[in-house]
Amino acid sequence: MPVNKFNPSYQGERSKSLEKQVQRFQKLIDSLRQKEIPEAVESLVNEEIEKVNQADTKPLLTAQLSKSYKEILKISERELDLLAKNHYTFKWLAIGMAAFGIPFGVAFGVALDNMAFMGTGIGVGLAIGVAIGSQKDKEVKLAGRQLDVDL
Repeated sequence: MPVNKFNPSYQGERSKSLEKQVQRFQKLIDSLRQKEIPEAVESLVNEEIEKVNQADTKPLLTAQLSKSYKEILKISERELDLLAKNHYTFKWLAIGMAAFGIPFGVAFGVALDNMAFMGTGIGVGLAIGVAIGSQKDKEVKLAGRQLDVDL
C-alpha cells in the first residue's frame, strides 16, 4: 500500500505562511515515498495525511498540518530510524549548553574569582554541542537514514 496523496479539502485563500506549511508537509511526504516503508508504518502515515486532507477551514488546516508534520517525524524516527536534517545538531546544542556549558562556566567563574565569566562557559558548551550534533548528523546522512526535510 503506497503513501496516500496529500490533497487538502480546504480550497480557500492561502497566505504565505500556510503555503510554506503546505510545501513543507508535501516535501516530507515526498521524502517518505522515496524510502522503503513497512505497511504498518504506511498506515500510520496515511492516517495523518487523511487528517490533514479532511481539514476544511484555514485555522483547522494550519493546526493539523503542524500537528501531523510533527507526528509523522516522530513515527519515522521511532519506527524507521529516519531523521530530519540537523536533528542531532539541535538536540546536542541544548545538551552541550546544559551539560558542558554550565560546569565550564562555573569553573571559569571560580578560577577567575568572578562569576560574570559563567556566560563564557555557556558559549563553549554550545560550540561543543553543535560539533557533536553535526558529527552525528553526518553519520546519519552517510548511513542513508536522513529525510530531506528540516525540523
